[in-house]
Amino acid sequence: MDKQFLLYLLGVSVALVLGGRWAADAIFPWLDQLWGSDRRKADPDLDDLIQSRLREWNKSPTRAMVDQRAESGAPVPALDAPPETPEQLAEKQTLQRIYAFDTKRRAEESDATYARRLLGLTEGHSPQDLRQAFRDGAKKHHPDTFRLDVFPPPLRKRLAARVHSNFLAIQRAHDILRRR
Repeated sequence: MDKQFLLYLLGVSVALVLGGRWAADAIFPWLDQLWGSDRRKADPDLDDLIQSRLREWNKSPTRAMVDQRAESGAPVPALDAPPETPEQLAEKQTLQRIYAFDTKRRAEESDATYARRLLGLTEGHSPQDLRQAFRDGAKKHHPDTFRLDVFPPPLRKRLAARVHSNFLAIQRAHDILRRR
């Protein structure tokens, strides 16, 4: 190992010991001058990164445009995240469908109130309304209506359990109201 590299390692260890970011901000510029920019790996230029992302997305702002937006305080679009694909959009909608259904029972709710809330019924519902609400809820929350095979296996297992519990909540709500 050469002397400059050892000095660089010493500076890194001193920066970590003395106080994290403040010390690193003070020491690293000095070490970079000492170490020399020719020894570092060349990072891709920001212009190259922006242009490559924009070529992928068929858009055409330049580095100057991005800098101008940043200075004006306007939100700068994320250059790392590609636009959502149809598959990603379908996954997002599936997750929203699964987790938007609130099955938690509130402390002040009775069994009947809880069941009516799950099925979306009012207090004076008829047996036909109950039957139709159950059919709609069962159709909407049935486990076979969710495409969970697009998710990775550990997540798929958790989502399947959540979908199944949502479906069971609909069934229990129907049973509670049917017995009344």
